[in-house]
Amino acid sequence: MNSNVPIFFRSDEKPLHIRNLYYGQSVFFMFSGPSLKDYDLSLFRHPGIMTFGVNNSPFVFRPDFHCMVDDVSNFAASIYRDPKIMNFIPYPKNTEKIFDNNAWKYMDLTLKHCPNVVYYKRGAAEVEYFRTDTFFEQSVINWGNFGCRCHCGYMKEEDDPKLCPKCGHDNRWGKRTVFLAALRIAYELGFRKIYLCGTDFKMKSTQDNYAFHQSRSSGSVKNNNKTYSMLNLRMEALKPEIEKRGLEVINCTEGSGLKTFPFMDYREAIYETVKWMPVREQSEGLYDRKAKEKDAKKREQPKPEQPEQNDDTKPITRWLGPGCELLHGYESSSVSTRPKKITTLKDFAGE
Repeated sequence: MNSNVPIFFRSDEKPLHIRNLYYGQSVFFMFSGPSLKDYDLSLFRHPGIMTFGVNNSPFVFRPDFHCMVDDVSNFAASIYRDPKIMNFIPYPKNTEKIFDNNAWKYMDLTLKHCPNVVYYKRGAAEVEYFRTDTFFEQSVINWGNFGCRCHCGYMKEEDDPKLCPKCGHDNRWGKRTVFLAALRIAYELGFRKIYLCGTDFKMKSTQDNYAFHQSRSSGSVKNNNKTYSMLNLRMEALKPEIEKRGLEVINCTEGSGLKTFPFMDYREAIYETVKWMPVREQSEGLYDRKAKEKDAKKREQPKPEQPEQNDDTKPITRWLGPGCELLHGYESSSVSTRPKKITTLKDFAGE
């Protein structure tokens, strides 16, 4: 895709140039599967961790980015009003009113009045459908196919049989998902490693199917499972293109219904992401370092040594606090209260 072609916009439809703003970085997708409740979510608040939520997953964890493709009123009002979250919204939904999910009525507030909102354009059924060779090249964000379009690309005619005349399948029509939109948006932002959390991607009528309270009919469960099946098909087809572009996708959801990508424990993924970041950094002397070095050179004296730190402020590498939360801190003079340093993955996982 031509890098000069805009893909993100403001509410007035003027281009917003944020492409590759996070080039080469990692991001954690926080989806809505019930497994999301089993994660130690405090670990995702560690400095250096970027998170990307979809739909109503912010009910469980407040992310840095958020994406939706459906009706604006399907999702919590606080998601749109929270300036911490960069929301990616299909244009022209900027004029849609927000639904107050506590008062249970529409608010006199539209998306264009909300902070930190970025708009993108979705593909049309007749033109921009899902194709592996153009998925990362289209000037719009593709999120699947409408019901009249087969996975093979065939556009259904009014008098066509149930079987696709082109590929012969009867169960590959349509199916759209926010996963495809989030994947493309994260790529355009420059992220090159994506960890998947809460991507259970399988539903049953007899169980909770979300990490938050939301019942579904048997018909909805059946339709969602068909969408997950189609997503597996599309990800298998898209995988060579993903790898060609230097994008790495890793599934951190144990027992996920999405089988395309390799599995990694989410704690290991977090450790790999933040292990480069110092827990404590020296601030003393940064403002006048050059002046002191210049004065020392004039006096032909060696550069002054850094002041020694007493036991109360001696920095440590990384440690686990109560409840296995990844925290910052200092060594204690008391052996019994001294926190545990992290030097290996086992230390990080609290084993």
